[in-house]
Amino acid sequence: MKLILCFALNAEPDGASTTLIHLRRKGLDKIYEEFTEFLRERIITSMNKYIERILDENFFFSYFFSTSLDFYSDRLAEKNWGI
Repeated sequence: MKLILCFALNAEPDGASTTLIHLRRKGLDKIYEEFTEFLRERIITSMNKYIERILDENFFFSYFFSTSLDFYSDRLAEKNWGI
């Protein structure tokens, strides 16, 4: 048995509902495939696994922070920090 938990946040209920419908239509297998492909394309490799882990963690934090939108203003998060 497989349990799939999907959740969505949005400024209004219709946006969250639409997101959930979209996720259900795509299905877990497709979402997982797209996510792993995304990671595979961007992962940084190194002979030193400790350095590799640190580089990847920093890279992915920076990537997702730089592309995130503020929940209330719908602007890029960095603009709300005065950067």
